[in-house]
This record gives sequence, structure tokens and C-alpha cells, in this order.
Amino acid sequence: MDLTKQKQTGATSRRSIVTRSQTAATQIKPDLGKFTFSKRKAESPVKMLNKKSVFRDLTNKEVADEPVFGKFHDDKLALATKKLAKTKISEPIKRNTQTSRNKVTKLGSKQADSVISSYFRITKQAPKVKQEIPTFKKQEIAKASTQINQKVLPPRKLKTEPGKASQENKVPTVEVKKERTSTSSDSDISPLSSLSEDQNTSVATSPAWDPAAPPKRVLPPGVVDFDAENWSDPLQVSNYATDIFEYFKGIEPKFCIKDYMFLQKDLTSGMRTVVVDWMVELQENFELNHETLYLAVKILDTYLSKVLVKKTMLQLVAAASLFVASKYDERFPPSIEDHLYVCEGAYTKSQLMEMEISILKHIDYNLGFPISYRFLRRYARFAQVSMPTLTLARYILEYSLMDYSFISQSDSKLAAAALLLALKMKGTHEWSPNLQYASGYAVEDLKESTEKLNAMLHRIARSGLKLNSIKNKYSHKIFFEVAKMPLLEDLSFS
Repeated sequence: MDLTKQKQTGATSRRSIVTRSQTAATQIKPDLGKFTFSKRKAESPVKMLNKKSVFRDLTNKEVADEPVFGKFHDDKLALATKKLAKTKISEPIKRNTQTSRNKVTKLGSKQADSVISSYFRITKQAPKVKQEIPTFKKQEIAKASTQINQKVLPPRKLKTEPGKASQENKVPTVEVKKERTSTSSDSDISPLSSLSEDQNTSVATSPAWDPAAPPKRVLPPGVVDFDAENWSDPLQVSNYATDIFEYFKGIEPKFCIKDYMFLQKDLTSGMRTVVVDWMVELQENFELNHETLYLAVKILDTYLSKVLVKKTMLQLVAAASLFVASKYDERFPPSIEDHLYVCEGAYTKSQLMEMEISILKHIDYNLGFPISYRFLRRYARFAQVSMPTLTLARYILEYSLMDYSFISQSDSKLAAAALLLALKMKGTHEWSPNLQYASGYAVEDLKESTEKLNAMLHRIARSGLKLNSIKNKYSHKIFFEVAKMPLLEDLSFS
């Protein structure tokens, strides 16, 4: 599946795909002085033009149909319009509907006065005049304001019609405590009057929530609260971060994927490895977020665990999974034509759309999967791990996507094991109290998963696997060349 097709000049066509390293070598960037921008493929002018075309059908029909003198009642407007048509005006009112905003041609002052006077004559309405408040009303308002300032609320009485029992107008009450009894009659019940003066004062003077003051949490010794340090930064969402990841860990059993390959008659785990490597290459070439790749692989495995798929349709399922994940996680997802092009014309547009609908139905439209990449970023940020160490953990974790034996592994646990292995390979520091608090896993809980990840890296190095999308990707300087890091022969947990 050779997805890189370049022209002889070194430039690329709209549909061609170029890797990040090739882009840096061949792309000629304009000289913009201090700032130089690299255009992302998903944000090409052609695609942005297609997005803007969605708004071309919008018109100012409502504005064009709006009356000249404002919006009035429908009946009065119809009557005014009907009789104004008979009124002779030397110069009719014209509208310029070709522009985005309606413009009324200017009338003379005499013509405008005649039109306005004719309208009020037809509707028999005059401009509203501000009425003065009577004296007794002013006294009632002053009395009411005095009572409110003194926090004394008068009881509200229910009005009952003569000849009818007051049972119909009874106000339902909710007893907060069983021993509470009501001594007042039903007609004098008032929720506000039932509060004492002290209670009213406490409610009115309750302090507002201060975003600059983080809550005091009881943390284990040696743990630094990362959320408290970034509490005033709204982009960190520190007041929700802990709850969000506790929720993700809670729903992990719901999205657990069990072994399904024995149910697939035409597929093997090796075929899945090939198609995941292809998805990694697409993620790099389209410059998608890493969350999009992890979500797409999760969607692929979930769909294959529920539907029998033929060998010839496996690539279509992978392309549709990446298409759905792009719509969910990307600001500017690649178009459907881009996904069809990378399939080299093997499928039609209708087939891809039908597969997209089938995927969404079988996963029950649940796209909020707890993916391991989000857990990894949370752990690394909470413990303030260096970027090279985090990138090495991402390299290990991304290789686990291709290994079928990790599909049933807990995402939060797998992310913690990848970070632990990266720390050991870097030799920086061990599993700190911050990491144990953020992940909820001790070293003993991660020992088995860490050994499996280390064995996976050794197995890939010995086999000489030709699927080198991940290795080539993380051999770049942007990713600190972590793919060239020597592997650990002896993995000790002492």
C-alpha cells in the first residue's frame, strides 16, 4: 500500500500524501519574515472552500420580508399593508435585495411623515406616552421596598371563590423532617415566610465560589497536587479533571473487548497488524491527532468483535473507522474523497457511507471510549514527566495497538505500564508517589503488563518486521528519535 505519490517537481497534488519528513525536505515555504507557517493538509484552501459552500444557500429572506417600520402584530400588519398599498406616494419604497443587508432608499421628510401618519391613522394607534405612576402606587412600592430591606416578607394568602371550599386551593407542602409540624392554616402557607430571619440573612449573604481558591484535598505524603497548581487556568479544567478520569476508569469494563479472532473465518491477527500499520501511516500523513488513531483502532476492534467481515472488506472497515474517529476528534477532518483515494479506488463513496452507518449502529453510537493515550497524557502531566520520556512511552503504547494480544487489556493500566517501561529505559526515576496517585496503580500491579510490553519490543526487533510506520515515525527528530533507544535486556522491579 504505497500511499506516497509525488510529482517530478517535488510538489504534491491535492490528493497526494506526503510524510512529515518529506514535507520538510521538499516543500518550498514562502519567505514571511520572522514567521513561517506550514499548511496542514486537512486545512487546504479547497477544503475550506467546500466548508464555506455550506453557508452559500443561506439568504436574508427573513430580513427581506421584515416590514419597513418594524415588526408589529400580524393582523395589524396585514391591515396596514393592504391600506398603504392604496395610498399614493410620489416615489415608491425600493429594496436592494442583491446585497447581504437590505437597504431602503431614502425618502423625503414629507413622504416619510405622510407614510407614518397614514399608518397610525389606519391602525388607530398613537405613539405610547409615558404615564405617571399614581401616588398610592408609589406608597405601596416604597412600603414593599422597606419590607424587603428589613428582610420581613408578608404572608401570601390564597384567594378562594365564594361558595367553594378552600381544599381545591391548598398548597402542597413537602415535609423535610418527620417531627416537623405545621401550626398555620393552609391558606397562610408561604415557603419564604416559613424561613426565619437568620436563615434569610445566611442565604442572602452566602459567599460566591472563588475560582482562584482551589479546594483543600487530603493527599498521600509526597504527592503534589497538579490540579491545585493550575486551578486558575481554565484551559486545564482542574476542577473537573479528576472526576473525568475517574469516570473513564469506571466505564472501562463496559467497553472491554474480548478475543474475537476465532469468530472471524477470513481474518487473522496478522491481517489486523497490517491494517493497523496502514492506519498509523494515514494518521501521520493526514497529520491527525493521536487520539483519533487510538479511537479508530478501538472502533475497528469493537466492530470486528460483533460483525463477521470478509478479507476484502477489512480495509474498508479500517477506513470507515478512521473516518468516524476523525469526525469525532478533529476540527477539520479529512474529506470522504481523501479516504477513498488512500484506498486506491477499491471502494465507492456509497460503500464507505454504508460502512460508516453500519459501524455507528453496531457500536451503539458510543464514541466516548476510554483510550489509553488520554490516560498516558494525564499521568505524565500530573507527575510532570519530561517530554522525551513521554514520547518514548507514546512510542511503546502505539506499538501495542498493532499487537492483538493487548486488545483485552485495560487502557488505564496499559498506559501506566508503558510509562513505567519508558521511565526504566530512560533511567530517570522510578514510579513516584505522584504517578501512583494519578494512575491508581502500584508497581506490583503493573509488573506483568510492563514485562509483556518489553517482550513485544524485543520480538519486533528480532523479527525484522517490514511494517515500519511506527518506527519511521518515531525516528524523526521531532519525536526525539526515541525509536533508536536501546532496549532493556534485564527488567528489574527492585
